[in-house]
Amino acid sequence: NISEICGDGVCFVPDECVNNEDCWGGSEPNGYVCELGNCTLEEVVEFGTVRSAWPYGVSDYIDSFDLPLLENETEIEIEMHIIFNESLETRCLTIFEFVTPDFEGGISYIKFEESPTNVSDGDYFEIWETSWICNQ
Repeated sequence: NISEICGDGVCFVPDECVNNEDCWGGSEPNGYVCELGNCTLEEVVEFGTVRSAWPYGVSDYIDSFDLPLLENETEIEIEMHIIFNESLETRCLTIFEFVTPDFEGGISYIKFEESPTNVSDGDYFEIWETSWICNQ
C-alpha cells in the first residue's frame, strides 16, 4: 500500500513506479510494466503474421501487413522482444530496428539483433516490451 506523503501543508500519493524495473521483484522481471506511474500487467504490444522473412536462409528481417505503417502510430521500439508461436524459431528475439515505409504502398519491417534466425513466411508473432515473456 502506498500512503500519502505530506510536507509544507501539501499531501500527495507518489507514483508507484517511474520505470519498469520499479515493478519487478528483485532483479528478475515478473510480468509488470510501469504505465503512467502504476505497475500494470504487461500485455502484447503488437501481433500478426510474417508476410516474408529475408534474406533467404538467414531471415534477419521480417515484414508484415500487421505492423503499423506510420512511425507516430506505433509503440514498437528497438530492444523490444518478439516471439513466434508454432514456429521453427523457438528463441525470443530482440528487435534491432523497426522501419516504417517512406512511400505509399510500402510495408513496415523489423530487423533482429540475432542472426541467423529460423523465422519463416507465415509465422505468427507477438511483440513484447520486456523480456519477461521470454522466460514463460
